Order: sequence, then C-alpha cells, then structure tokens
Amino acid sequence: MRLLGEDHLNIDDNIGAEKAMEACMGTISDILLFPNEDLLTEEEASIIAVVGGVLKTIAKKAQAYEDVYEKGILPENSQN
Repeated sequence: MRLLGEDHLNIDDNIGAEKAMEACMGTISDILLFPNEDLLTEEEASIIAVVGGVLKTIAKKAQAYEDVYEKGILPENSQN
C-alpha cells in the first residue's frame, strides 16, 4: 500500500488492518505533522501521540477480527 510517491495512490485491499493503519499514519505524518512540528505545542504533540496509540490499538483489534472471521485463523489458546 502506497499513499504517496510516484503512484500517489496505490491501495491493495489484502494488506490487513495493521499495515493499512501504518500507511495512513505515515502519510498523515509526512503531510501534516513533520512539516508543522515547530508549530505544535507540547500538549498538542502529546495528544497526537495518544491518538496514534489509540489508532494502533484499533488496528490490532481489526487485524484480530480479520484473522478470525475472514481468514479462519484462531488464537493459540482458543480451545482452552
């Protein structure tokens, strides 16, 4: 999945929730955060870091859903 670059927008639907979230967060960082990091207050930077952590948690849960319900991959201790 590439959101920036020569292809500008090249999305593969089979990459999974975590990789998709990484690509999105990377693009947001490249376009919005890095060019404006001098304008952010310390509090705003902290809030953005917390939001990033929450989005990663959501992506992990979405990936678990994909693994179980779309791919049929059960967690190691699912039979206990």
